[in-house]
Amino acid sequence: MNRILTAIFLLLCSTGLVAQVSSEPAVRPTLEITGLKVKTQIDFDGVVRRLLYQEIVPCRLVDTRAAANLEAPYGGPLFVNETRTYSVSGVGKTNPCAIENRSAADGDARAFPQPWAGLSVLVKVYNAETGPVAGALSVATASATPTWFGWNGSGALAGQQDAIVLTNDRISVAVTGAKADVTVELLGYFVDDPAISGPPGPQGEKGDTGAAGATGSQGPAGPQGPQGVKGDTGAAGVAGATGPQGPEGPAGSQGVKGDTGATGATGAIGPQGPEGPQGPQGVKGDTGATGATGPQGPQGEKGDTGATGATGPQGPQGIQGPAGPPGPAPAVGPDCTLLEQIKSCVEASNGFGPFRDCVLALICPPPQVRIVKER
Repeated sequence: MNRILTAIFLLLCSTGLVAQVSSEPAVRPTLEITGLKVKTQIDFDGVVRRLLYQEIVPCRLVDTRAAANLEAPYGGPLFVNETRTYSVSGVGKTNPCAIENRSAADGDARAFPQPWAGLSVLVKVYNAETGPVAGALSVATASATPTWFGWNGSGALAGQQDAIVLTNDRISVAVTGAKADVTVELLGYFVDDPAISGPPGPQGEKGDTGAAGATGSQGPAGPQGPQGVKGDTGAAGVAGATGPQGPEGPAGSQGVKGDTGATGATGAIGPQGPEGPQGPQGVKGDTGATGATGPQGPQGEKGDTGATGATGPQGPQGIQGPAGPPGPAPAVGPDCTLLEQIKSCVEASNGFGPFRDCVLALICPPPQVRIVKER
């Protein structure tokens, strides 16, 4: 019962916070008055420690959310089934818990004294899953037990722990199950109470053995020794029962285009479609080669006699041939014969020119040409 009352007293003195899950907790105003420390007793692990507690204006040591943009390793990425350990004394000048930034928020802020005996922290977890996946949050060597957290929407506050961490510098935070972002706020620190036990003096000389005295009451516990080496990993616990299947997640992005499959077999020829409309007339093609000459057709009917052509010019007079043999004696007188021949020239001639030529041929007949064949 005394342990429960002690833990409640320490949490009220260190934080003044009311635990909430659905929204951010209300925080009472905090004053850091150097030297105004509270005497405490911490015994949640079975060891009684009487320490002094110094409250400070809260500062955010860790924030893995992307919007916080804290310097590594105190910023992102989010937790994915892992444990991370943070050093309070190793913060850089950009960290909100550095003395430069604490002094800007509170003029009474002072550098943290060392060594510490413990720290008072507020750890919050924000479920980063897109669907209802639960998880667990734990802080090592702390007064709080692991805390289960659910899902209130992606990025919403899902759980928190007020805890006293027994440490001289480092804080270890673990998240299992759901992926989540975590913040760690430093609320105060614990130091040894020098009024209870001072530093040991030099060893004196051995004195004589005195008489056995009465058994005195048990003295106060000495200061905590340094942290021991990490023990061996314990055996794996029995696997829990499989929980109910969660709702179907959102559709993933479209995958890359797959390789083209092999060409399928040619399908059967479909029925002939209806005849399409006649297309426009094509351009004129090249002239084809001349075909072979066909057989000669039958002789046509005789055409009409053409008109008499014009008389051509008279050709040159040929050379006179040799005199022919004398002809037979005329049966009639020469005068009558000549007149008859002139009369025939008149009847046969068409115009003076032909008539003249006809008469001239009668009076001066052309020489007869004899054709002699070669032997």
